[in-house]
Amino acid sequence: MRNPLKFWLGTFTVLLLSLTPSVVPAGPIVSAAAVGSGACEQTVGDATYVSSSLLNVSSVPHCLLTFSQGSTTWDVPAGVTEVDYLIVAGGGGGGRTFTGLQEGAGGGGAGGLLTGDDRSVDDETQQTIIVGEGGGSWTNGSPSSALGLTAVGGGRGGGSDANYGDVSGRYEGANGGSGGGGHGPFQNRAGGSGTSGQGYNGAQGIHLGSGGGGGGAGGAASGSSGGTGRNLSITGSSVLYAQGGSGGTTANTGNSPSAVGSGGG
Repeated sequence: MRNPLKFWLGTFTVLLLSLTPSVVPAGPIVSAAAVGSGACEQTVGDATYVSSSLLNVSSVPHCLLTFSQGSTTWDVPAGVTEVDYLIVAGGGGGGRTFTGLQEGAGGGGAGGLLTGDDRSVDDETQQTIIVGEGGGSWTNGSPSSALGLTAVGGGRGGGSDANYGDVSGRYEGANGGSGGGGHGPFQNRAGGSGTSGQGYNGAQGIHLGSGGGGGGAGGAASGSSGGTGRNLSITGSSVLYAQGGSGGTTANTGNSPSAVGSGGG
């Protein structure tokens, strides 16, 4: 009998699985790292940032397993051979600028997003779940992985150092799950590229103006606006995920951090 399991993995990782009589445990799982209760009690390596709850999908009971931070393991229950999943990587950090010119730093790209139905898993095996963190200022986001899949971290936004320098090519937005937006100094700087199937490109910076927006999982950035995310309902209600960060506006003069781009979602 088909026993789909739905879970969520990533900055949010979600797995969703349906319950049939063969999947429902006969009793509570004996584990110091048990999460959830009743039919949706699950065994994980560390339950600190994991939740499990019952969710009815088209009148069919499912377990919604959500991982929100860090890394852990999940023991696939007996009888579970398929899962629906949502994996979102950490978003890229916004760029920064220290220059005395009026220029904006690029917005961070959204973390890569992967989602799908009926991913095959082997029951009674252990899966490793890694949830990526969002990047700090001028830093790419970290990847998320589960079920043999990896969502790429978002690209950081472009920026400059205190002496107008292009530090290690950082005027441009970085590539990532979605690309970061470019810096807007003496010339328009390119946004980073998104990863096919996970996100879109960041926008180039605006000459002596705003930084480019970071790409999103649902579309490319345009001007200083971040790219749109994706509305998904794996948790039972529609939620917007992986939206690109906006580019920083023109800076105040002075040799201090300013016009910082927003981080990607």
